[in-house]
Amino acid sequence: MKQDRRWLLYAVAMLIMLGIVGYIGLRLVDTTTRSASPTPAAPMATGALTSPEGLVPAAIHATVGREPLTVALAVTPVDVGAARFIVQVWRNGRVLRNGRLRFILSMPAQPVFPKTAVAATACHEGYCGQGQLRALGRWHLDVRVCPPGPPRNCVTFPFDFMNGANARFLFAEPPDPRFGSAAVIFSRVPQGASTLRIHLRPGIAVRAVATMPNMRDMGTAVYGARPQTHGWYGISLFFPMTGVTRMIFQARAPAGWLPIRTLWYDVDSAGDARLITPVESPAVSP
Repeated sequence: MKQDRRWLLYAVAMLIMLGIVGYIGLRLVDTTTRSASPTPAAPMATGALTSPEGLVPAAIHATVGREPLTVALAVTPVDVGAARFIVQVWRNGRVLRNGRLRFILSMPAQPVFPKTAVAATACHEGYCGQGQLRALGRWHLDVRVCPPGPPRNCVTFPFDFMNGANARFLFAEPPDPRFGSAAVIFSRVPQGASTLRIHLRPGIAVRAVATMPNMRDMGTAVYGARPQTHGWYGISLFFPMTGVTRMIFQARAPAGWLPIRTLWYDVDSAGDARLITPVESPAVSP
């Protein structure tokens, strides 16, 4: 009997010891696992994405000519953040290497970002400078070129461009003269609707198609134009939101709707729209 009791006590003691050892082992495994957790893998490199529309182009290019000067501008990258401006200048067809250049960068629809003077220095490509594109939208860059000689020879070349996935330079397109002069007058009632009037020959169907290139999710808005006196056609609209809006005037022809005039407007937070480029732009995109 005593022997049986001794074996029982021994078995209980062994069970207790095994429990303690198992608990200590589990704690050691847990501690080791937590202390030896693998370093998180570095995120995979991807293209610059600042817009849901897709990848941002590496650079955009445009060329503007005003006799006797021709200016070619490249902006890279065209994302939000630091951007490099690279300019080449020709005078009478020859590369201008000893000129003086100055850049003025601004975002007209966002006065919270003041105009910034960007220093231009000679570089391998021509003349280079760097500025900050602080938000997505339309940016304006004045390139002031001063050839050797008196200051009156200086010429300012204005460039308008958008950054982000839909980066591009913005230039007015010449109107189609087959339907009339296509002169456009813009007006707006304070705190009210905007009115666009276009002058064409009488008796045709006219409409305007509005899109926002940087916000394609906004879709397309179509406005039918009402005929007015002396060949004028008018539409009334509220611009949907702040940003760049492209307005395409179209006329109905036997083959369908034909574009006759394309204009770009920059709409600020108050709903005021400003024409971005003049009618006759000397710019030619390569």
